[in-house]
Amino acid sequence: MILRALLRLIGEVALWTALVAIVAGAVAAGARWVLRRGEPIEPVVLLGAALVGALVFAGLSDRLGLPQPVVIDIGRRPLPLVWVAGGALAGVVATWAVKTRMRGAQAPGRVSSSPGTING
Repeated sequence: MILRALLRLIGEVALWTALVAIVAGAVAAGARWVLRRGEPIEPVVLLGAALVGALVFAGLSDRLGLPQPVVIDIGRRPLPLVWVAGGALAGVVATWAVKTRMRGAQAPGRVSSSPGTING
C-alpha cells in the first residue's frame, strides 16, 4: 500500500514537471524566434532560464496564495499555467537582459583576441 502511494506520487510529480518543462520549452522557443535578429543566445541557456523561472513563479504563486486563473489539477497538485508561463518569460527576459548588458559593457577600442584587429 505504501509502495503504491509512493509510485503514484512519483508519477504525479513527473507529470507535473513534464508539463512545466513543455510550457517553459514553448516560451523559450518563442523567445528564440523573437530574438533571432540579435546576438544569438544558446537554446539550452534559454530553456534553462525558462525552466527555472517557471518553477520559481509556480512555487511563489502557491506560497503567496496568488490568484490562479488557469489551473490544471494533477492528482492533488495544481499547476498554475499562467504563473508558469509568466515565470518562463521572466527567466528568458532576464537572460536576454544580462546577455545584452554584457555585450554593451565591452568598451569600444578594446583589443580583440585575434592579433592585428581592434574592435570599435
